[in-house]
Amino acid sequence: FRFLRVYREVQNERSGDSPIHDTDSGLLDDGMYQSFGTYRVSRPTKRFRVILFLLNLGLFCVWPIVTLSRVGNYRVLGLFVVMGIWTYFRYFIDPCILLQDL
Repeated sequence: FRFLRVYREVQNERSGDSPIHDTDSGLLDDGMYQSFGTYRVSRPTKRFRVILFLLNLGLFCVWPIVTLSRVGNYRVLGLFVVMGIWTYFRYFIDPCILLQDL
């Protein structure tokens, strides 16, 4: 009900007969108001995306594989590779993500 009250106050304020309008300072009482502004988020450049992809690939794929193979922990290495391939197909071949890029 509070939202409805605030909505009606905003509608009254737009029409000019607002009970919350302070004529001395020209300010409105604190409340919740809807913004109709447009906000744009810029897309990263292709260079930044490639650098970020290579950094993620190096930190989260290549480095653990090299470390696990040097230590000789081949069971965990096999599990890591299988889970990595599964995650690759689940994330990068996801139709929703591919359709968003079109």
